[in-house]
Amino acid sequence: DTIPMLPEILSNSLCSLIPDEDKLGVVVEMLIDYRGNIEKTCVKECVIRSHQRLNYDDVNRAFSKIEKLKLGSSNIFDLQINSEIFASLKVKMNIRALYVAYVRLFKARQFRGALDINSVETIFEVDKEKKISGIGRKKIGITQKIVEECMLAANSSIGKLLKDRKLPALYRVHEKLEQDRLNSTRFNLKRFGLVLPGGDSPSAKDFQSVLSGSLKRSDYFLIQSLIMRSMNQARYSQNSDIGHFGLGYSVYLHFTSPIRRYPDLLVHRLVKSNFKCKKGIFSKSKEVESDNIRDNLIILAEHCSSTEKRADEASRDLIHYEKCRFMLSKYGMVFEAQIIRLVSFGFFIELTDMPIEGLVHVLNLPDDYWILDERLNKMIGRRSGFSFSCGDKVLVELLKSDPLTRKIDFRIVNKFDKKNYG
Repeated sequence: DTIPMLPEILSNSLCSLIPDEDKLGVVVEMLIDYRGNIEKTCVKECVIRSHQRLNYDDVNRAFSKIEKLKLGSSNIFDLQINSEIFASLKVKMNIRALYVAYVRLFKARQFRGALDINSVETIFEVDKEKKISGIGRKKIGITQKIVEECMLAANSSIGKLLKDRKLPALYRVHEKLEQDRLNSTRFNLKRFGLVLPGGDSPSAKDFQSVLSGSLKRSDYFLIQSLIMRSMNQARYSQNSDIGHFGLGYSVYLHFTSPIRRYPDLLVHRLVKSNFKCKKGIFSKSKEVESDNIRDNLIILAEHCSSTEKRADEASRDLIHYEKCRFMLSKYGMVFEAQIIRLVSFGFFIELTDMPIEGLVHVLNLPDDYWILDERLNKMIGRRSGFSFSCGDKVLVELLKSDPLTRKIDFRIVNKFDKKNYG
């Protein structure tokens, strides 16, 4: 069962798009040209009336045939979307129009060089007794990408609107890498045989070129993880000049989720308090005292950044706890895994069939004297000459899982005897 956002009366009733019910809202209307550039933005109060409740999985299935088309295909306006799940032709045509908008926006994203991360979501399978029966991976589908691209467009458009009018706002910022972190990233990529272009100030487009060139490699997700870990954490700020490095935006903020994120709600309030609304359209700026607002935004930016970080840590901690608890019944079992990170005291692995990570300590490697060669990016046995590298497939046996410390320990069964795999 889905646990609703709190308070439930908002998330499941007043602010929920229930079919055939009128709901009040604020919309961003954008005119998008054929290159994906946003030529005009208008913010309006509106009444939304949903004609059908749809979910990601159903719409992804409807798009399953056209997902194979290349972006920019000449057949884009002749798309025949599987219409079995749609209640009416009008709903189908609206979904089709969204896809066309997505194609244009994504082309603009590629042109400006924003990072395009292939996200994989951890999913927990639960049995009738509400116990976790399995843990798997779920790739982000085309429908999630459509929604994301439209939200990015709305967020950046509102940010530009507020900045152009020199109005106070709470921006979402992402700084480029500092020189020390950049040098470390270049060194780590070099260990994978990769070169980061861009000189002393590489752009997000330079990082994306590394990712795009590694797509067919078996260690692609390790390279993507390395790049993501090298990045600064996005945060909130009252400063509109920092921009968002990862998304390739000169200005960006959060606007589209006011019932689940306080910064979005704050931006909604700033729009309503700073703009006059005539016949439902927000137009000329009001005369407001902005100095006090900007002072408060400095405090709110720090607070929202802090609470977001704390929430993310709590979420990750709970996921790690549940993974450790799930593995308690798997002692002695053997799994196929991939090495994802080398450290001086061993290496970390991720199971092939489940998104579960753990440590193989040097004491749980075959009998040898193991040394980490950072230059070669290998763990090398001095006597045998055997080695372990990032991306290697290995067989591991579960030794210990501790939910309290969130740690899982494995030992190597046999890397070299291929008949042991499967």
